[in-house]
Amino acid sequence: MFILTTLDENYPQIWEKTGTATFSSYYEGNIVPHMQTLLHKNSVYAAGIYRPSRKMPQEYAPSLLQITGARRIRPSQPYGHDLAIDFIFIGKMPVAANRLLNSFKPGSLPLIVEVEDLLFLRRLLQSLSSCNTR
Repeated sequence: MFILTTLDENYPQIWEKTGTATFSSYYEGNIVPHMQTLLHKNSVYAAGIYRPSRKMPQEYAPSLLQITGARRIRPSQPYGHDLAIDFIFIGKMPVAANRLLNSFKPGSLPLIVEVEDLLFLRRLLQSLSSCNTR
């Protein structure tokens, strides 16, 4: 599972529909070949989040996405967006998942972070059950 973060204030327009998100390999490194390898083996999922700035947490409910493709594209400018990630919008996660997603992000960069699926699901269920018992 991946956490995909956008900073462009287009949260409803990007993460609440099926589409394509673009990123810069300058900041995200060589993630596309890794995603392509994973996509050949099984389904790959992501949480789409929006941050008003790199250091601020998200306030909206995260989106659950299925990644359907990852590729390099020609950037329009140096350090431009040259990575494209295609996804299908599955639905909204609980707002309580934000704290958990934030704990998996080591810092403001990179904007794409890989998380072990089972670890994420286990912690999400624990987080949601603790919220419901308060």
